[in-house]
Amino acid sequence: MKNLTKKIGTQVEMKKQEVVARVKDFMKDEKSAKGSSEEGYLVYAGIVIGILVLGIGVGFMTDGFTTIGNFFGDGINGTNTNPDGWGN
Repeated sequence: MKNLTKKIGTQVEMKKQEVVARVKDFMKDEKSAKGSSEEGYLVYAGIVIGILVLGIGVGFMTDGFTTIGNFFGDGINGTNTNPDGWGN
C-alpha cells in the first residue's frame, strides 16, 4: 500500500511540475498580457482566482476525506468517533 501511495504521489508531483512549466511557458508567450489590454488583465485575474478557489477546495476536501477515513476506520477497529446519538 505504501508503494502504491508513493507511486501515485510521484505521478501527481510529475504532473504538477508539467502543469507549472506549461503555465510558465504560456505566461512568457502570452502576447495580449504584455500591454495594458483588458484581456491580459483578465487572463491574470482568472489564473489568480483559479488558484484561490483550488486552495479553498483542497482545504474542504482534506477535511471531508479525513472524516470518511475515520468512518471506515471505526468499522475496522471497532471504535466509535461519531457524535453522541449518531449511529445508534
